[in-house]
Amino acid sequence: MSSTKQLGFYAVMILIMVVLAELILHAATWVSPQLRSLIFKYSTPSMVVESELLGRAGNPKHPDIDKNGYRNVRLKRQYDVIALGDSHTFGSSVAGRDAWPNVLNADQPYSVYNMGLGGYGTVHSFLQYDQAMELSPKVVLVAVYFGNDFFDNFSIDYDRDLFGLGSEELRISINALEAEQTIAERVSTLFRMGEAAAVTEEDTSSGLRKLISNNSGIYGLLRAIKDIATAPRQGPSILSKDFDEAARALSDEQKQFASPYDGTNWRTILTSPYRLIVSDRSDPRIEYGFEAAQAAVSGLADKTAADGIAFQVVLIPTKELVFADVVDPVEDHIGFQSLIEWETRNREDLVAFLEAENIPVIDPLLALRASAEQPYFENADGHPNEVGHQIIAGVINAELAPLLGD
Repeated sequence: MSSTKQLGFYAVMILIMVVLAELILHAATWVSPQLRSLIFKYSTPSMVVESELLGRAGNPKHPDIDKNGYRNVRLKRQYDVIALGDSHTFGSSVAGRDAWPNVLNADQPYSVYNMGLGGYGTVHSFLQYDQAMELSPKVVLVAVYFGNDFFDNFSIDYDRDLFGLGSEELRISINALEAEQTIAERVSTLFRMGEAAAVTEEDTSSGLRKLISNNSGIYGLLRAIKDIATAPRQGPSILSKDFDEAARALSDEQKQFASPYDGTNWRTILTSPYRLIVSDRSDPRIEYGFEAAQAAVSGLADKTAADGIAFQVVLIPTKELVFADVVDPVEDHIGFQSLIEWETRNREDLVAFLEAENIPVIDPLLALRASAEQPYFENADGHPNEVGHQIIAGVINAELAPLLGD
């Protein structure tokens, strides 16, 4: 074989290997959204976009989101169950397959469609109903999260006033408080817990280099390796997966908003002051949000009954309430006792309302508390971990099975 032919042969072989490597990397990034965000971090679109109806919606251009704007592996024409809710339904902090609606979808003979998204409350669920009906479900589940749903309801409904809520006296009180400091500003301050604002990285390259950067898996992988190798060492974070590191990371400012609990079997970072702000109904804005929750679930119950669809409300507790039976002494955790008292009252009041309306309730609290393995992360994250989602899915399945059978 001549040298020219040899060079041609090697060139073809190299080209084939490059193409195969690109195909393998692209396939891997579709299986793993985390890998995709690492390799294509500059070209991966935002997970959420603005929505006139809902304020925010899932972005169909994001690899983890389907064309309807929700977190599902596949999209069919019909589903047996629709799950509505916030980030605890969406599955923030876990892989999409580990979110409780998708656990049900994978493990049970009936199909489940996840319509949860972070920042949604029960009012959002009410507004999503028409879209949910396009999938012809037999059952609609609405997950009410006691950690911030009432705040989310107030945020989307106070100006819209979908349900004609709030006496004149209540609105006068709300307007006065909002003029002094909006609750959104107050919540945002505590939610950050003193953390620096996230910096969004942008691709500053242009032309051919930018085209390659946005589309080549090999280029992205090499750049990711370089970024990791040359990145300055980061200090400890309160979101570290290691409890000791997360606890050490708490600054003096953050200790006003978060406190480490290190028990015999379970340990985590509690964020009681933030949860208390969005649970305390002595604030008329949260009271309004609670009334909006009642109105939204009642409206959904009427809609589902008219359409011949089963309807159930899932009660999602805060991490703090799940930990309430083991935290001792409670005085070591600022705001903890007050939060537990308010959340307990809110749960009791909402359950009493649902029972009066003959709306079935699914409550995984006791199952989460009884778990042999901790169902939440050991850091400041308030979302359930994979174990927590499995437990929630198990409790829900016990209630759904009689409705759906085989």
